Amino acid sequence: MLGIRFRARAVGFSLVFLVLAALLAAPGRAQTTPTPTPVAQPTPPSVKEDIVVSATRGSEIETEIPGGVTVITGEQLRQRNVTNLADAIQDVVGLDTGIGSDNGPRQPNVGLWGLKEFDALLFMVDGVPIGGPFNPSLAQINIDDIDHIEIVKGPQGTLYGVSAFAGMIQVFTKSGTSGSSVRVAGGSFSEGRLDASTVIPLGPAKLRLWGDLDRAHGWQERTDYKDDRGGFRLDAPLAGGGNLSVVYDMFRNTQLFGSPLPVDPPSGETIEGFQLDRNYEPVGARLDHRVYALTTMASFPLTSTTRLENVMGFTRDDQ
Repeated sequence: MLGIRFRARAVGFSLVFLVLAALLAAPGRAQTTPTPTPVAQPTPPSVKEDIVVSATRGSEIETEIPGGVTVITGEQLRQRNVTNLADAIQDVVGLDTGIGSDNGPRQPNVGLWGLKEFDALLFMVDGVPIGGPFNPSLAQINIDDIDHIEIVKGPQGTLYGVSAFAGMIQVFTKSGTSGSSVRVAGGSFSEGRLDASTVIPLGPAKLRLWGDLDRAHGWQERTDYKDDRGGFRLDAPLAGGGNLSVVYDMFRNTQLFGSPLPVDPPSGETIEGFQLDRNYEPVGARLDHRVYALTTMASFPLTSTTRLENVMGFTRDDQ
């Protein structure tokens, strides 16, 4: 009984094995095996990365810098119709801005983290400090020529010296991209503004010209002002893959202002004919501000990953 059962199980096992082998080896079986249909993989979403230069003096991705950095593009400023630096950076957390400072009633004052002293905040244009740490010449900043602004919050003394104790604001100007533009704007206090720019190709080089006029009657009588600005930028390639940029900018501001004189000093009585909320200026009281700035920027490749750059600026500021 045991032997018969053993042989039956062995024969049965052999038959099952032979059937399975025949089915697997049959050509028709191999031909009817369905080919899996390839499934299209979803395209990963594109990620926009902002590159910051001023935080480390080299190109870095904004999200990888261990500090508070804010980038404002020139296109954003033009969409908002911004006409001065104070309005350009007023929405940045930690910054306090307004119009009117030691540089004149038409120039902005800026504070960072509650520090209103300019010796704690460094301003730079294309890598060049403007006007020194204690009295920066913010009139040099042409709001219509800005490519982007980088605001670095926190001490930057390791890279830029003690003037950047609270942080740094660096402005980068636009290169000579092709095209022309004209913009007309108006606002309260009879303000009118005209901006124009164009690019002239000079072989491999590009020459960009710009100018703007701004006129207003001011917020009350005898507070009129006039702003005029013009300049050019030349971008030219150099041998060996280098490039050279020369930027000239001229700014003129004329501001009328006055001081209320409600009383006569000897008698202490109110001057006859004095009216509240009027601006009584001394004869000829005005501010004339003139700025002439020339900046050169050169860049030469040393290796595939290293470049030699030099930025030099000359400025004459008369007030």
